[in-house]
Amino acid sequence: MTDYKSVIHVVLGAISYGLLATIVKYANDLGVHTSTLTFLQFFIGFLILTVLQFTRRVNTKEKATTTAKSRIKLTLWGSTLGLTTTLYYLSIQYIPVSVGIILLMQSIWISLVLEAIVNKQLPSKSKILGVITVLVGTVLATNLIQADIVLNPIGLLYGFGAGVSYAFSLYASSRIETQLPSI
Repeated sequence: MTDYKSVIHVVLGAISYGLLATIVKYANDLGVHTSTLTFLQFFIGFLILTVLQFTRRVNTKEKATTTAKSRIKLTLWGSTLGLTTTLYYLSIQYIPVSVGIILLMQSIWISLVLEAIVNKQLPSKSKILGVITVLVGTVLATNLIQADIVLNPIGLLYGFGAGVSYAFSLYASSRIETQLPSI
């Protein structure tokens, strides 16, 4: 594996979802509604990206040109990210965070299936092994096998929906308007 930067980004993303889930669960217990938390998260992200966009333009004097078609694609892709967060936060209102994380990680095999369908090609053995390793590791890390928990079907549905939405987000992130700057 030569691309350590990508590995670090994936690890940071996983940590942020776990950390945010814990904060959301705690805030929900204090009576703060998920919609408020989601709005604040997106608003703070919007502010940070706006500041980064303006500082990037000032530093590079570079302007990215986008077409209406590319704006629609980026909006749809961004919507999958928003939908993932919303469904994930809703799921952990009904199920433990550990189960929510497992359901979110279903995005790994779903994105592999999506890629196989779109590319009309079976995934490589290394990708299949990677998916199995991540899923087994996730189950073991959350101690789900030994836990005595009753799962709410609504929470399971929201959690799996978050996994599906995240799979589309992951798939699209490397294929939609990649010529544009990340910001």
